[in-house]
Amino acid sequence: MQVPGHAGYSIIGDESIEFIRTPRDYIEKRRKTHGEVFLGRVLNRPTVFLTSNSAVQELLKEKWTNFSFGYNEYGMMQLFDENLIFLEGDAWCEMKRSLERVFHRDSVAQSMEQCHHIIKEHFKQMTTGKPIVVYEMFKALATQLSIALFLSHDIGNRDAQEVSELMSTHWRGMISVPVSVRAPWAWWKSGYSKALTAKDRLTEIISEYLKSNPSNIASGIQESCTDQDTAVRQLLLFTSALIPKALASLLTSTVLALSDPENVRWRQCHTQDGALEDVSLEVQRLWPPFFGGRRICTQACEVGGYKIPKDHSAVYSALHANRDPSLFPEPDSFKPDRWTNENANDRDKVWTFGGGPRHCIGKLLSTSLLKECTVELLKHYQWEVLADQDLTYKTLPIVRPKHDIQAIFTRIPQTLPA
Repeated sequence: MQVPGHAGYSIIGDESIEFIRTPRDYIEKRRKTHGEVFLGRVLNRPTVFLTSNSAVQELLKEKWTNFSFGYNEYGMMQLFDENLIFLEGDAWCEMKRSLERVFHRDSVAQSMEQCHHIIKEHFKQMTTGKPIVVYEMFKALATQLSIALFLSHDIGNRDAQEVSELMSTHWRGMISVPVSVRAPWAWWKSGYSKALTAKDRLTEIISEYLKSNPSNIASGIQESCTDQDTAVRQLLLFTSALIPKALASLLTSTVLALSDPENVRWRQCHTQDGALEDVSLEVQRLWPPFFGGRRICTQACEVGGYKIPKDHSAVYSALHANRDPSLFPEPDSFKPDRWTNENANDRDKVWTFGGGPRHCIGKLLSTSLLKECTVELLKHYQWEVLADQDLTYKTLPIVRPKHDIQAIFTRIPQTLPA
């Protein structure tokens, strides 16, 4: 079948601005008219949107060889250079095999031992008794963890501050118009130009630490690559702000979900076998940090019963697929016990970290960090989200509350063992 909807005309029919401003509304409006698979035009390319769980599964797990990654357009590669997410074919397979050793379960467990101290110290020093911005608090922790994991465990405060600022500047380039403009007479640069400068400096710092005092993961990546330049390019991806923002998003959603009076009982999940896993997965299902993903069709095929022509792009919405009512009863409700009941066999149908062979290689590390931080928070703190705040979420570039949500944390008195 032909995909329902309209791709419009080149340039004048482009819907990028509407999609970027309100992606969720953009999709839901067209789903009402065309169904769960529909055609539009984004980034001036005919684009098939996939929003059902089964269609996303087919794209990521079954038809993935018919598509290339859609991230090497519009300035993305210039911001990162050639790394895992831009590679295709044999080059991608070889790099993936090399990096999988670094992110193997045993390696992740070793890294988590080193992260445990950072997490404990952060929560020990956390501000209590007065309002704090939840997302910003978690982003600071996640940034510290990212620097320790992918750069060095012994980085000094001055270098850590510089890296943190560079990560933010680099990130802003990903959400800027990809045009490098400078006005030397006015000491002005475009956001994208600043991001390229930040990338160059981050590259220098990564190279310095690889030579002197790299973290276990950085050292492992260096050993897995054929040369240092290749290792630096991979580490530039991992030291970007993507990981801290994703982890901060998930932790913020955890706090907000467990603030609901109906969900307070789940604050004891860390004391019950399997319950922490269920709470963590339910947060990932409802609030994936990234809206979804993009692919470019390199060989015409069918997905979800619809023909996707060559050179069309395919955008999948993890946000919608994770809430597909045909798979998840009460899809918008926070129900961690669904994973031991009606959805016990569907744990692999949450697309927060992608899926199939090209899933996020850092998924195990990210979910381990999420659970470790959640346990430390639940063991030592109660909290209350301030009343009369707008808890509406935004969708791009990160799925997180639109406003700076504040909460007051109170430390739980610890009883000494007898």
